[in-house]
Amino acid sequence: MRKNKVKLGLSLLTVLVTPIVVNTVVSHDVNAEYRESIFYNNNKPANWWYSDGKDWYFFQNGKKLTGYGKDNAGTHYFVNGKYANGKIGNKEYRDGKEISVENKVPTRGYANGVYYVDAKPANWWYDDGTNWYFFQNGKKFAGYGKDNAGTHYFVNGKYANWWYSDGQDWYFFQNGKKFTGYGKDNAGAHYFANGKYVNENKGSSNTTYSGYYKVTALYIPVYDANGRILSHVSRDTVLFRDNRSTVNGRIPVQVAGLTGYVNSGQVAAINSSTTFIPDYVSDGILLMGLILEHLN
Repeated sequence: MRKNKVKLGLSLLTVLVTPIVVNTVVSHDVNAEYRESIFYNNNKPANWWYSDGKDWYFFQNGKKLTGYGKDNAGTHYFVNGKYANGKIGNKEYRDGKEISVENKVPTRGYANGVYYVDAKPANWWYDDGTNWYFFQNGKKFAGYGKDNAGTHYFVNGKYANWWYSDGQDWYFFQNGKKFTGYGKDNAGAHYFANGKYVNENKGSSNTTYSGYYKVTALYIPVYDANGRILSHVSRDTVLFRDNRSTVNGRIPVQVAGLTGYVNSGQVAAINSSTTFIPDYVSDGILLMGLILEHLN
């Protein structure tokens, strides 16, 4: 009788213990933890900044990184998951950025508001870790500057896109250029010529036009007779062809006070009997009466 009781007790013990052992093996509900020497987050070796319960560290493949890595602040040199500081080997670092021994400035990065590349103030387009900017003498450039796309007006290291004074007058810029075409500012939609509202009605009885063209490309240059770019006009702008001869295959056109030449492959001829030809009037606003008259 005593033997049967012992067997029954062992059977009960087996039933109770088995589920607990299974649950321990298959469940990892802890969001972040060390498993031996590897730090895991969501059951994967960590790859970013994480707190291990003692401090924040930058991990790579579950290890506190030593070497170059990139976070939201850009590329840095890390030692044991922290930005490097002080002398390491024959190099010196400050907040993960290498400092040149001679000048105590970063090999690449900001120091005292100046951005350095190869330990020299930046002079071109560079990504400072937050965005791309056009630098001059280490500062985000403001004013007229030249890059591979030509001369532009810059504001805080970016092409100007709004009303700005260039030191001579106020102009409406788009992509760093004095804008020609339909644009919208705080006063509403206007037609601009060379960064200004159009202030006179061109295409009067004093001028004879032999045809009309509409801009088909997103943004095209208007050239003078020598091939220099005068300005740019945007898609769907209507151009008036005058009676001048073509130059280097370019079509002679006028629009809102601007006279020049455009590439034939960037415009399409339109018919004034089937397409509305705008009349650019004072302040660059297209009169509603003209539209209604055309529709009638």
